[in-house]
Amino acid sequence: MKSKIVYNPLLALIYLPVFAIGFVIFTLTGNTPTLSFISFRKLYCITRGQLNKGLRFVFRRLYNRAYTYPVATEGVLFKRGLASEEYNLALNGLRKNGYYKFRKKLDPDLVKRLREFSKNSAAIVHGGQARIVEKVNFTNPAGPKYEIDPKEFYKSAALAELALDSNLYELASAYLQTAAILDLIAMWWLLPYASTASTEAAQLFHFDMDRISFLKFFVYLTDVGPKNGPHTYVRGSHVYKPRHLFQDRRFNDFEIEKSYGADKIDAITGSSGTIIAADTSGFHKGGVVDLDSRLILQVEFASSLFGQNYPPHRLAKSKEAPAYRHVYT
Repeated sequence: MKSKIVYNPLLALIYLPVFAIGFVIFTLTGNTPTLSFISFRKLYCITRGQLNKGLRFVFRRLYNRAYTYPVATEGVLFKRGLASEEYNLALNGLRKNGYYKFRKKLDPDLVKRLREFSKNSAAIVHGGQARIVEKVNFTNPAGPKYEIDPKEFYKSAALAELALDSNLYELASAYLQTAAILDLIAMWWLLPYASTASTEAAQLFHFDMDRISFLKFFVYLTDVGPKNGPHTYVRGSHVYKPRHLFQDRRFNDFEIEKSYGADKIDAITGSSGTIIAADTSGFHKGGVVDLDSRLILQVEFASSLFGQNYPPHRLAKSKEAPAYRHVYT
């Protein structure tokens, strides 16, 4: 087991001014200074999440960005969010457990189009021999994770169709209690590469803290069973973390099981097209792939873009790109 990291509360006196100055700079420029982002992550641990709770409260009062629902017929998840049983189940499940696996699956044709796009796009290899390659190498992988190059996204109309779906925005806005911002899109293959978990492929337990508050949607674009690297989530860890787990690092299975119990750890399997919503400020990981390969798509919404400075994306033209969305250009 790794030694515990003890955060001295007095360090908050250093981190708070750096964070505050950086937030002012972000407000003026739209970019977050690196030191401010680091301070934000440290303060999350030092305050045991109270800083984020306070900021979310202030933002709701200060900006009061009300979210409104478009008069949509049917999206990828449900019909007219507020009147949908699935919508209410998802929102309650997210608040209680931190994640929700939808009963409805993504349209098979859309899954096929996304899968074909991923196979014919340039990718960034994580772990092993890190580099950009023209295509994913399934027979002789250079690492456990191939992330589709975001510069390729503008080529896929299917990707824009899913990322701009009204259902995702509706649920994210309700969960975040403010008008959600389309924050990040990512797609990656996990391949059999090594029997041990890879840090670069996020196969050790961790929590995300790239934004003040956020919600992610994961879509399985291949069948995912116990041996295909299922997304694994610790139920309720988005709400409660023991004091000794407020550390900005990776955690092994033993540490998590000892703190929460094995019964709280859910390996989420599902056939191709399975959709999962998750608040990944809770502990989670991707499983090691022992069989075949796993393709997953992630669409993230946030309450504010303060935090990690992601490179801008270009999306394919969509039939509609409502004003309430932040669309990369």
